[in-house]
Amino acid sequence: MEDAALAPTETEARQQGLVVSVGRLSAEKDHATLLRAFAKLDRRTGARLEIVGTGPLRQALATLIEDLALGDRVSLTGFVLDPFPVFRRAALAVSSSRCEGFGNAIIEALSCGTPVVATDCPYGPREILDGGRYGHLVPVGDADALARAMGRALTSPPERAVLRARAAEHTIARGADALMTIIDRCVEREACP
Repeated sequence: MEDAALAPTETEARQQGLVVSVGRLSAEKDHATLLRAFAKLDRRTGARLEIVGTGPLRQALATLIEDLALGDRVSLTGFVLDPFPVFRRAALAVSSSRCEGFGNAIIEALSCGTPVVATDCPYGPREILDGGRYGHLVPVGDADALARAMGRALTSPPERAVLRARAAEHTIARGADALMTIIDRCVEREACP
């Protein structure tokens, strides 16, 4: 995450009930579970879901949206070059992945002060959200747990400044500093037996 992306300004108005998921439309992102979970949310919440991205499962997801009768509340918006405006106007970001390379979308959402619900999948969400301290973690593939967590996050969002501060811990500069510290320690051990 580049430091400049962490600017706390919000030029877009946050939209009440807007849930977003940003990522490639592929099997590992498990948008099907997200859609099943979203179908379980109480319609009285007024929640709407935007799935942002492109990929090989677009048509299958469009069919599932129809099958679940979610066409009036869910949209597949396609690819966006800059996800930050999407996250800044969202009330909640969701990552339903079965695995992650790192979880960039989670950090991008946090940097905008947007609450996150994520699956507790390998490689990223647990570390970024500090075991659930900075967002809700749910079991992979569990639509019921995902629906409950989304409902809680929409009704009781955390302090946005806290989320932004957590994202700031994952900047390129901080990562480089941490790596240099590790390298320095290794060099010191080799030089001083």
